[in-house]
Amino acid sequence: MIHLHVHTHYSIHDSIVLPHLLIARCVELGMKKVAITDHGTMSGVVECAQIGANEGVDVIPGVEAYVKWEGKTYHLTLLAMDESGYRSLLHLPRVVEVEKLPREGVIVLTGCTFAGLLPNVSDRRYVLEYLKSVYGDRVFVEIQWHGYDKQREVNPELERVARERGVRCVPTCDVHYLWPEESAYRDWWVSIGWKETRHTSSERGEAWFKPSIDWYDDRITHEIAEMCTFTPRAREVEIPRFREGGYELLERLVMSRCPAEYRERAEYELRVIRELGFVDYMLIVWDMVNWARRSGIRVGPGRGSVAGSVVAWCLGITELDPVKNGLIFERFLNPDRVSPPDIDVDFQSSRRDEVIEYLREKYGYVARVKTFDTEQAKNALKDVARCKQTYVRTTHLPPFIHIPRLLRRGFDLPRDVCEIAEHLEGLIRHEGEHPGGIVISERPIPERDGVTVWGMEGVEWSGYLKFDLLGLSTLDLLDKCERETGRRPEGFDDRKVWEMISQGETDGVFQLSSSSMKRLLREARISNFDELTAAIALHRPAPMTSGVLDTYIARKTGREPVEYPHPSLEEVLRETYGVIIYQEQVMKIAQVLAGFSLAEADGLRKGIGKKRPEVIEEYKYKFVRGCEARGVSTDVALRVWEEIRNFGQYGFNKSHAASYAVVAY
Repeated sequence: MIHLHVHTHYSIHDSIVLPHLLIARCVELGMKKVAITDHGTMSGVVECAQIGANEGVDVIPGVEAYVKWEGKTYHLTLLAMDESGYRSLLHLPRVVEVEKLPREGVIVLTGCTFAGLLPNVSDRRYVLEYLKSVYGDRVFVEIQWHGYDKQREVNPELERVARERGVRCVPTCDVHYLWPEESAYRDWWVSIGWKETRHTSSERGEAWFKPSIDWYDDRITHEIAEMCTFTPRAREVEIPRFREGGYELLERLVMSRCPAEYRERAEYELRVIRELGFVDYMLIVWDMVNWARRSGIRVGPGRGSVAGSVVAWCLGITELDPVKNGLIFERFLNPDRVSPPDIDVDFQSSRRDEVIEYLREKYGYVARVKTFDTEQAKNALKDVARCKQTYVRTTHLPPFIHIPRLLRRGFDLPRDVCEIAEHLEGLIRHEGEHPGGIVISERPIPERDGVTVWGMEGVEWSGYLKFDLLGLSTLDLLDKCERETGRRPEGFDDRKVWEMISQGETDGVFQLSSSSMKRLLREARISNFDELTAAIALHRPAPMTSGVLDTYIARKTGREPVEYPHPSLEEVLRETYGVIIYQEQVMKIAQVLAGFSLAEADGLRKGIGKKRPEVIEEYKYKFVRGCEARGVSTDVALRVWEEIRNFGQYGFNKSHAASYAVVAY
């Protein structure tokens, strides 16, 4: 049997099927194809296709569409036969008149028992005749059997109408969970979504992923699956063209503003940008920032690794001199690893939408990126307890720990609540919008109400490029202050500002207002821009709990001597008193001590951050051998390596911290 009617957890608060478990079950059963037909959305198709591509399972894109017939809303199951059908389903409105459904490239199944079009209209003959006139032999009468009385009544009638109109029937399971024993958990999940209360679950039938059926001939499911020849595959990311110029424009803009002493680095960066194919991307970001400033919209000084680029600085995308501040271009773009650049741009919150509208007018297709919030352990416990009309205390529970681990650690939690909640962890609980992510494209973007059908991974997997335009209320405040005072700060040497910062007088100041940060500012006596950058990088849980912050403060205030792992690293670590704080420092250490190129060093930085043992071991061998080749003893190399490896727990991007320090100052 090939399942042609499957709901994943993208059918929010209705199905408890997780995509990776679904594909694993297909592999286990030897099913080479499966159709994904979530309620009114194609959001789950790409994730399933992505997993299926790695496991040899082809996903048939589909949707259980909400359709209007004579003023009432019903369901129809639509399957994409080819890419044109897939595109049509992606752009399908949430509710659509039957007459306006796509006519080419799709197969139509007549819907589930309780909400499907054919089982629930009064004149079934007329409806089926209409569907047949439009879709011909691509329409099938859907027959389901889950043990319900209504199915016992309606199925014979559906078969009779199908025979009269010469339409074939197809058996489907309205899959909402993978195993029969999961029916109760799905029942609780539905009740939580409807905010119902109950003490026990009630059996809702047999809507599980059955290996086979014995109540109908299922050979036709294979025939229909063979008719569906298209499965989504990963596409290369397509960068929109900047129509007003190409590389020559970029080069002219950069070199006209580049100091003579930076020209060699700028030429190198331009060459990398050109070779990696990101010229248009840089021009699009330059254009939006340039337009915003011309329109009087306050733009942030930069955010993230792009602050390490001289090209971005010359274009005005960032404000911080990357050379003077020791920022590294390869942290932004690695010539050895082609991946789309990621430039985050802050705009004042009150006018961010104006920038998005400008982009829409210029490029035609712009949409905000959808997000999917999942049920975490604490929420799952609270939701189940609320549904059962009981109470579970969760305030003392650590975050981001699964329920079985909480129980193993001895937390006193009611077992009946935990048993249910454990099966609901990881399910999508609601949709949202990414705070800054937008897609810009020259081709239509599958979206509803300006929001993409997919989340971040689906957007990129489908070949669309994401840009990050974030709204920052601090920029509104700065804009107001500057308009009212007529002054804009220049440089970072105002003595009174540093006096306030070193005394922790920073209530309401961006990044500096928490009590723990104010204590850090006072204890470390932060008094210049480099120290403020370090404070922002260190004010996070890992450095604060690992002792790195304490070591930095002790050395900075003279209570502990400054030491360097090796004399050649003094220049790299001097600004942080011998303490490794930044990702850029790890890259420089690998370059200075082991002879890595900065591109190789970025690979090391990323490998450590990902905590992949096999990658870490590979880089360890290369690092130690590189050190030995440059006259560094094995003992010193291994000691430095351990510092670098431990750094992976807390390392921070200096480009990002420095950009934040600009706003805070």
